This record gives sequence, C-alpha cells and structure tokens, in this order.
Amino acid sequence: MIFRSKEKIAAYFWENQGLKHLELRDCSGFSSLPTLPSSLISLLVSNCPEISSLPELPSALGYLTVDNCPSLTSLPALPKSLTKLSVYDCPEITNLPALPSSLADMHVFRCSRIANLPILPDFMTDLQICHCPRITNLPALPHSLINLRVSDCSELIGLPGLPSSLTTLQLGDCSRFSSLPALPSALTSLLIECCPGIISLPALPDSLTYLQVDDWPRLLGLPKLPNSLVSLMVYEFPLLLSLPELPNSLTELRLFGCPKISRLPALPSSLTELSIEKCPGLSSSGVMQLGNMNIEIQ
Repeated sequence: MIFRSKEKIAAYFWENQGLKHLELRDCSGFSSLPTLPSSLISLLVSNCPEISSLPELPSALGYLTVDNCPSLTSLPALPKSLTKLSVYDCPEITNLPALPSSLADMHVFRCSRIANLPILPDFMTDLQICHCPRITNLPALPHSLINLRVSDCSELIGLPGLPSSLTTLQLGDCSRFSSLPALPSALTSLLIECCPGIISLPALPDSLTYLQVDDWPRLLGLPKLPNSLVSLMVYEFPLLLSLPELPNSLTELRLFGCPKISRLPALPSSLTELSIEKCPGLSSSGVMQLGNMNIEIQ
C-alpha cells in the first residue's frame, strides 16, 4: 500500500485497530507521521526523505528500525519495552536518546553526525557501530555483551575494557587504534581488518576458534595460536615473515598477500582446506606433499 499523505496513514490506522507491525517505506510529501497505534510492537520507517521527526512511540514497542531518513534530526524517547534499535543512514541525527534497560541489540550505521553514544544498558548483548566517523570513544561496555562490531569509525581512538561474556569481536577500518585491550576468555571469533596503527595482537584466548586478520602493514607477527583454533585467515601482511606453530585443531588455513613468507610451519593432520594466493615465497613444490586435503595455490 502506498500512502500519499499523512491523513491517508491516519485513516489506515483507524481502519486497522490493534495493528502490531508497521512498515512505512518510500513515503514522500510529508514531514511527520500521525499518532501511532498503541498496539504496535514493531515499527520500520525506511526511505522517507522528508520526515524530520517521529511521533511519540507506543509503550509496547519492542523493535524500531529507522533507515535512510536524511531529514530526521532526532529520535523520540524510547519506550521501556524496546529490545532492538537499528538506525541506518540518518546523517542529521546528532544524538541518540537514553536507552531503556530492556534494550538487547543496537545497530547504528552511517550516521555521520553522531559523536557520542548514550550509556549502554546492563543487559545488552549485541552492539554494532559502523561508518560513524565522529565517534571518538565508546561508553563502558555492558557485562552481558556477546557480539561487538565496530568498523569505519575513523576518529575512534580505542576500545574500553571488553566484558568477559564477549564471544565475537569484529573491528575494521579504525585507523586511530594503536592497541587492543585484553581479549576475554570466552571469545570464539576475532576478525580485525585495516587497523594500521596496531603493531601487535594481545594474547589469544584458549576459546578462540576463528581468527581473521586483514591488511595490517605494520604487524610483524602473530601471537601463539590457541589449541582450539579451527580457521585461520591471514590477508595482506607485507612484513609478515612466518606463522607461529599451527594447532592440531586447525582445519582451514588461508594466506593472501604475504610476500615475505618463505615457508610454512608443520601443517597439522586435521587440516582440510589450504589456500595460498599472492605469496611468491611459497612455491607449490613446498606444499604439495601435505596429504589428502583441498589445496589452492595462486
């Protein structure tokens, strides 16, 4: 259904008492919305170029997504029931309102004027902040956080202490980072790409199963790999001379753009996938004796 006016939307609300889920997409010609039904539990507002404000949010609302609303300057107060907040491509929003204690997931992508985040609720489990170039610091991370993704935040100078609950950490294109905090003992997946200021990794926890490091021009080596590691991806390391000892748990090893590596460590019998690209120091004759596995060398 296409709404051509605010009045049309209001009429639709009146005709659909008890509405629980609402998606408003590609709305043009009006700058605000009518009063929202009190029954709503999820709301998506997407591609509405002229909307500059949202009405009061229903007290039962659990999910709010605002996407590509370039005239929107702020969000209204968030209800105590909200569990997921997603804000994408809203370049005029400068601040987020206070976050309710119920909020578990928050995604903020491509909001170029946001410089600070509010205090994060104690029971948040998923936080993703991407393409927010004015953010310089993150608030304290909640003790319940499981997944943290931070990328393309060019002014962010580092991370606060990581909670012991964290299992997944993704960092990318954070050019002002110079170091990382200690990694939590529960971490299973670590992906770091294009953080040129970091010259070393902290000790890797025994729980880690996936490690991907990508485009680090100053990194000279990797720390000891844990015995739990299953997948290791190493991409674009111009100064890397060698790999550490590979654990017996490893099943997948991928190397790309590591021109100074001239030999591999002993490969574990568990390895089933080996890919080597743009590593001229590693010839095919040096790896063809590796047994029954899929091998790709370019």
